[in-house]
Amino acid sequence: NEGLVLIFRHRESPVSSVGLNLHGLDLINDYEIVYNTTNLKIQRNGNELKNLTVNLPEQSSELIHYRRVK
Repeated sequence: NEGLVLIFRHRESPVSSVGLNLHGLDLINDYEIVYNTTNLKIQRNGNELKNLTVNLPEQSSELIHYRRVK
């Protein structure tokens, strides 16, 4: 189980955060999440990831890679 999420925020967008509903996750297994722009790595279980919130500054983007930890 792994995947990518690519998020964009337009310069004039009033929306600073987005709630993501990731599908196909094994709710009891752990996942490593890597935020590409900051290289931040965190670990959460699938249940915590099914409702992931991401905040973005104006005119920015984020690439998030998640993969199940074996």
